[in-house]
Amino acid sequence: MDNDLKVKIYADGAVLDDMLSAYRAGFVSGFTTNPSLMKKAGVQDYVAFAKEVVEKIPDLPLSFEVFAD
Repeated sequence: MDNDLKVKIYADGAVLDDMLSAYRAGFVSGFTTNPSLMKKAGVQDYVAFAKEVVEKIPDLPLSFEVFAD
């Protein structure tokens, strides 16, 4: 990959295996997700999911949209 590019790529999703594959491949600058994507991916405990992602991807920016009941 050309490291001279000024473009940063952020992956948007909530399937942890997909996120980890992109992380290991090294082509993304960070990750974003939101409640709709987490629901679609079957995430039932948003806090536990966020903690697991932070633990497994400790060195890239992460964005978790939140909502209120």
